[in-house]
Amino acid sequence: MKSKLVAALLASAFAGAAFAAVSADEAKQLGGPVLTEFGAEKAGNKEGTIPAYNPKGIKIVPFDPSSPG
Repeated sequence: MKSKLVAALLASAFAGAAFAAVSADEAKQLGGPVLTEFGAEKAGNKEGTIPAYNPKGIKIVPFDPSSPG
């Protein structure tokens, strides 16, 4: 009985991975104008709290210890 339960749990745990494939059309969108190479959306949010994707990274601002801010 235990072995059947373990087998059922393992089968259900790995069943989702079988359906995780993307279509050829979806794969063509990677690295395009909408999606990054990793599949994330390039656009930021409407509120501006999440900036748009920048493939060059973030701008590093030099630290000024005399600045109050």
